[in-house]
Amino acid sequence: VSVVRGQNTTDDRALPEIPPLFGAAEVRWQALPGADTWLRAGCTFAADQDRIDPLFGEDATAGWAVWHVGLESRPHAGWRFGLRVDNLFDRLYNDHLTREAVLATDDLAAGDEVPAPGRSVTLSARLEF
Repeated sequence: VSVVRGQNTTDDRALPEIPPLFGAAEVRWQALPGADTWLRAGCTFAADQDRIDPLFGEDATAGWAVWHVGLESRPHAGWRFGLRVDNLFDRLYNDHLTREAVLATDDLAAGDEVPAPGRSVTLSARLEF
């Protein structure tokens, strides 16, 4: 968990571009003890950020939480395989420090907040030597 707070002491306004309360947590379960195989599930979250500097042109953002699940296995020495799904429920959210769209594209008008990535799946294979 991380917290940042900034205050302009000259004019008693919140400093711009300060991230909200942010955190991440994950649990892992060893599914096959002899095969070194792990299941994992976790969450990344951020609180509302309404301590903004409107003179800077900053917008408040709503809090969010996204979930991920994964599987990792090391079947033989040096080999590691993984499967991970991020933003499992395909939540539409905006990170506070993400910039706004400069030009209109598809579903975004100029000035709209650029959303964070939707659901993604990662498959990996790694050989260590």
